[in-house]
Amino acid sequence: MKIKTVIVDEDKRYLKRLIDYFSLYYSDRIILSVFSDQEKALEFLKEHDINVYLISEKFEFDEDKLPENVSVGILVENPSISSIKNIPALCKYQKVEDIYKWIMDKYSENVKDDISIALHENNGCKQIAFVSYGNAAGATSLSIAFSAFLVSKGHSVCYLNLEKFNSQNAYFNSERAGGLSDLLYTVKSNKGNLVLKMESLLRTDVSGIRYLDAASHPMDLMECTFENIAVILKTLRDVSKCEYLIIDIDLSSKPYFMEVLKQSNCIFLPNDGSSSGNAKLTGFLQLINIMEEQLNYPLHTKMHVIYNRFSKKNCKTVNLDIKEIGGQPPIAHEDFATVIRMLSKEAIMNAIYNACGESYAKG
Repeated sequence: MKIKTVIVDEDKRYLKRLIDYFSLYYSDRIILSVFSDQEKALEFLKEHDINVYLISEKFEFDEDKLPENVSVGILVENPSISSIKNIPALCKYQKVEDIYKWIMDKYSENVKDDISIALHENNGCKQIAFVSYGNAAGATSLSIAFSAFLVSKGHSVCYLNLEKFNSQNAYFNSERAGGLSDLLYTVKSNKGNLVLKMESLLRTDVSGIRYLDAASHPMDLMECTFENIAVILKTLRDVSKCEYLIIDIDLSSKPYFMEVLKQSNCIFLPNDGSSSGNAKLTGFLQLINIMEEQLNYPLHTKMHVIYNRFSKKNCKTVNLDIKEIGGQPPIAHEDFATVIRMLSKEAIMNAIYNACGESYAKG
C-alpha cells in the first residue's frame, strides 16, 4: 500500500526537488502531491483520500478543514521547533530520507498491522549475540566493530542494542533516542503498524550499518516480555532484509534474554582475562548450565570466549569447555568511535567471522 502524501510550501524549487527525489527513490511507497497554493491543496483534499498532510509554517492553517484520520505536520525552517499549536513540526531543510521516515512514522501511528508489508518466515539472516555479564570487557565496542567489519566485506548488517545501560550513541552519534522504546510501545499497546514503524525508525550510519536508536529508559527493557522481543526480532530481520543481525545484550533474568541466545547462531562472551573477569565468566557459564537444564536446550555449543583488552603481563586465559578467540590487546584512545574503527581492522575480526561461519554451518 502506498502512502498518499500532500506537501504544501511556497518554495516551488524546494517542492520540485522533493518530487524528483521521491519519484526516484520512494515511488513504490509514497504517492506525493505538492502545492504552492494552499487553496488548491484543500480543493485536492476534497476529491482525494490522503494519509499525510505537510504544510509550511508560512501559511495560515486550520486543521478543522482536513478530513479525519489524516496525519498532519508543519514544515518549519528552525530545526529546534518540535511542534506548533500541538501539531508536530518537521524541519524542511534536512535529508529527504529523514522526511520520508517522518512520513512513514506518522502514518504508522494511524494504521493497524493488517495493512502491512508481508513478513517472510525465514530470510536466512544470521543472528550473532555479544553478551555482557558485568565484566566491562567491551561487548559494545566488539559488536559495533564487527558490524563495521562485516559491512566492509560487502554484507548487509543490522545492529540492535538490548543493553539496559548502553553506550551505542557514543559511536552512532544519533540526534535522538527512543527508537527501540517507540517500537516496544507499539508492540505492547498494539497500536499502529509495527512494520511501518520499524521502517521509519531504522537508521543507517556513514559506514553502512543499519541500526535502531537506543531505548530511552532502562525500564523500557526491564518491563519487556519474551513475546515483545520475539516480535521485534522477527520484524527487524524481515524489514531490514539483512544478512547479519548483530545483537548487543547484557545478562538479564528476563525470559527474553534466553530467547535471544536461543535464536542466535553464534554467541560471543567478551572477557579481559583479569582475575575478576575470569571469575565472572566462570559464574556466568555456571548460570548458563542451569538454564540449559531447565530449558533442555544446549547453548554452550554456540558460545565463544573472546579475550579482549587482554594484556599478557597481567591477564591469563581460563580453562573452560567452550571455544576461545583472542586475545586482542587494549587500544589506547580516548574517543570511543575511534577505538571501534581501529578495532574493526584488527585480526580478531577475521577470527570472529570464521567462528560465525563454523557455527552457522553446524546449524
